[in-house]
Formats: sequence, C-alpha cells, structure tokens
Amino acid sequence: MHPPEVRAEAMRLVAAGINDCEISRRIGIPRSTIRDWRRPTYVPRESAPSRRPCPRCWRTHLSIYSSHLPCVFPQDGDGPKHKRVIALEPWQRELVNLAPWAFLRGCIRSDGCAFINRTGQYEYLSYAFSNMSDDIVQLFTGTCDRVGVGYRANQNRTGRWEVRINRRASVALMLKHVGLKE
Repeated sequence: MHPPEVRAEAMRLVAAGINDCEISRRIGIPRSTIRDWRRPTYVPRESAPSRRPCPRCWRTHLSIYSSHLPCVFPQDGDGPKHKRVIALEPWQRELVNLAPWAFLRGCIRSDGCAFINRTGQYEYLSYAFSNMSDDIVQLFTGTCDRVGVGYRANQNRTGRWEVRINRRASVALMLKHVGLKE
C-alpha cells in the first residue's frame, strides 16, 4: 500500500504522458503497480453500480460469501435436497415468472438432457428431466405447464422422477427456447 501522495504523483506523471517504466524509475514503485493504477481491473466499492440489498437480509453485497449463501440461495442446506423442502422465495418466483425458458434451460442443463428417441423405425428428438426431489419436479412441471409444454412424469422404484417431453409441438418449443444441451 503506497501513500496517497505517491499515487497522486504517479498519476500526474501519467497525465503528462510519461510511460510506466520511466515513472517507475522516477518514484521507485514497480512498473506493474503504475500499470494497475493507470488501468484498474477492479471496481472500487464506492462506485460499484449494482450494490443492491439482499432481498432477505437487506445487507448490500458485491459477491457471494459463505455466511451470505443462505440469503442468496435459501434452498441450500444440510443433507440431500430430496429430503428437504425446496420452495422458491417470492423474489425467485418473480424471476422464474419473468424468464420461464431460462429456468427450464437451467433445469435441462443441470438435471436433464436432449436425446434422439429411437422406437422401431421412428427417430425423434426428446427431452428428459429427472430428479428425486418432488419439489424440484413440481417447479419444473409447473413451469412447463405455464409455457405450454406437454410432458409425462413417472416416479420409478427408487423414488426418482422421470419427466419426458416428446410430443412434436412441445419438443419444437423446447428446441426453440431451450436449445440442445452442449
């Protein structure tokens, strides 16, 4: 950490058009420090554009840290996710309502897939989503209902839910808005 007057002198020399190497020699500070002062790669806390308060605890935040995770992701917790309640907070529900296709895309990318279903002589694109959490499956299928995507949901012997989307019109909607998993 350098005193403010040293930085001010360096910035005065920068404004005068002197290069970083020469400034470094004149005031005895590493050239990389001069470069970083000239072109900062960080956003100072005072001028951060998105210092919005957390919708749960109302503290401002610039990044996620361990003690703040329960506020940002209240669904996070100990134990398997299928054994605890997974419910969206009002602010999360609002985001899903505003961007249902982004939610479905995230679900397919994390716990689903797009695949070619081959049955006899027919081949067609299908989507699948599977999860053990009843709550997560309800969020997925509820969003599908909201955007008009038809599906079939079955629970297997191990308790895992399998949701299949294979009707032509629904697959076309998914392909258009969700795309293929890369």
